[in-house]
Amino acid sequence: MALTTRSFKLDLYLEHIEEAAFLYEQCIALRRQADFAWRRLEDFEARLEAHLDALVIGGPLALELCERRAHEGEPGEVFAAVSVFCRHQRATEFGRSLRALTEAEQAHRDALAAALARELPPGWVEHCGSALQRHEPALQQTLLDVTALRRLPLSASILTAPLGEHAGCCSAAARALARLRDPASQPLLTKLAGHASPQVRIEALAGLLALGAPEALAQAGTYALQEPRALILLSLAAGPGALDILLTALQQASTSGTAALALGLFGDLRAVRPLLNALRNEVLAAHAAWALYLITGAPLFGEEFVPEPMEADERFSHETHAVQEHGAADDRGDGRPFGTRQRLLSRSVAAWNDWLGANAARFEAGRRYRLGRLAGPASVLETLSEPQLPDSVRQAAAEEARIRYDCDLPFESSLPVRHQVRALRGLARWLEQHQARFNAGRWYFAGRELP
Repeated sequence: MALTTRSFKLDLYLEHIEEAAFLYEQCIALRRQADFAWRRLEDFEARLEAHLDALVIGGPLALELCERRAHEGEPGEVFAAVSVFCRHQRATEFGRSLRALTEAEQAHRDALAAALARELPPGWVEHCGSALQRHEPALQQTLLDVTALRRLPLSASILTAPLGEHAGCCSAAARALARLRDPASQPLLTKLAGHASPQVRIEALAGLLALGAPEALAQAGTYALQEPRALILLSLAAGPGALDILLTALQQASTSGTAALALGLFGDLRAVRPLLNALRNEVLAAHAAWALYLITGAPLFGEEFVPEPMEADERFSHETHAVQEHGAADDRGDGRPFGTRQRLLSRSVAAWNDWLGANAARFEAGRRYRLGRLAGPASVLETLSEPQLPDSVRQAAAEEARIRYDCDLPFESSLPVRHQVRALRGLARWLEQHQARFNAGRWYFAGRELP
């Protein structure tokens, strides 16, 4: 059968949307890799952009395919399709995608939110504010996530939205208000801080801290031993007196991993010895190593082989038999195990002790440190620029800018590299104007030095 021009083009556009979907998922997976430098995502994002461009210039036929895949496709295809709708400003197709959110899986909602965070036309912002007034939890939560990521000026709409007691909507609203930092939002955040859901309470607490509410500091200490996220907030807001709470949390199995990272962000040298001890705990070792690196900046990186166990459905029957009956290890067929070599921080207590002994003169007791230097607003920029820090740590540093130094920083580690770089340039300009106000190595809250 002869191939028609229409069929040929549809096949071509289908290939573009499938490749875009693959790259969307690939970027998500790469962000989770322990040794992946965030700037390397730019190459993958450029390839993704090329496929989106091809769909945009594909005209009506490409739009027809995008509309179909927006409702039937995988999350990555939803991301690509909604991106195209936004670039063409196709409100009708976009509206259908929003209406489908009610029955969509969370991964599809996340994909739609990711597309809107990158591509939402300015002319649609007001419509998003109006849509928040509809008591449709899936729709509200998605639009609130976009508001947070894009800093959409919709705080007034959030304050009047019928959120009810829905935990997902309330936590998303608090998260958005924390980024918008509208003083008028403090009463709602205070109310949400008493919500039945721990997730809502902690996000509301983050919002109150971002507004500089002093009572939120005490609340952070109260929640810290119960909610891991509160430990991070405490480390980003409190003064040196909070160290005992963080060290207690390090001893609790339910909070120990987060407590280690919180101690690293906190920057108190008194945490170094407990973190060295935590290196001996296999469960805590990786967290403790990152925490020590955050405080000291010790470049104790090295290559390690990290095994990758096979899933049961990936094995041939004889391989499954060998594993189940004889305890054989999965390998490539030549005796070499599956896995990759990764650049990881050392978890050797001896290596850290040697480095600390050789560099002790660089540190002064009673001061706060980040990456081996006295901590201050400039260390936020250094943390965000660090090529290999986990996304969670870099995102916490962006919160630190708001909470400790009263700096509005529109940074999200989940956004494309070019957006992140733009935010870092903005922070550099802010530092030129405001850095002189701060004493390096001291603890701050809401731009004011803590005793």
